[in-house]
Amino acid sequence: MRFEDHEWRGVLEPLRDPERFAEVLVDEELGTLVWPGGLDMAPEPLYEEARRRRLERPRR
Repeated sequence: MRFEDHEWRGVLEPLRDPERFAEVLVDEELGTLVWPGGLDMAPEPLYEEARRRRLERPRR
């Protein structure tokens, strides 16, 4: 699943707006993605999704 393929609903619905989505920050204390207004994503599902969908580094 890619972010643009996700059906954003409920509290995450504002993230459907690319400008709002682009306001993302990394909260080092929480260890996860956050947006202004207190919206955040739990780090555990993000980590598991990243492990399942590893990207290969481009070869030089």
